[in-house]
Amino acid sequence: MLSPAVVNGNTVVLGWRPVDLVGLVEYQVEVGSAPGASDVYNAPVGTQTSFSARVGSGSYFARIRAHLENADSVLSNEVGVSVGASGCNTMPKTPRGVSGDIAAGMATVTWRNAAGATSYIVQIGAAPGRSDLFNGNVGATRALTAQVAVDSPIYVRVIAVNACGQSAASAEVALQ
Repeated sequence: MLSPAVVNGNTVVLGWRPVDLVGLVEYQVEVGSAPGASDVYNAPVGTQTSFSARVGSGSYFARIRAHLENADSVLSNEVGVSVGASGCNTMPKTPRGVSGDIAAGMATVTWRNAAGATSYIVQIGAAPGRSDLFNGNVGATRALTAQVAVDSPIYVRVIAVNACGQSAASAEVALQ
């Protein structure tokens, strides 16, 4: 889980909790100029659990993943950060009204607009608190449809994003 970034002038510090995975080789840091992008930085940083860099003024979006001996972990949550004069005024509000259903193997999830949001991160897991099935920025849309296994429930959370960063996650909803 990536923590909110710390900004001091033009230096940005990212930190995360270490993952307790057998065979951890290194962490990969991805930073982009837009949600989901990795056009600013995309490289391994060893097994350290923090990373700092000097950057120019602007908005950035960062996430990490763990490289294991035989596979890679899913991407972490995405953290937005604003450096310098970028027009950032306030963090987005937490999304509310998350709901959905599963019919014929397709899950449909919707949520209400969150004030100040420019995009949304949807996290879907096979168990409460997990995001092992999907963890990605879906842009400004407020709906997601995806094929799922119909014999097990899924657990969904939504996070609002803007140039200032990310909101807290919505209340988790279980869909069956």
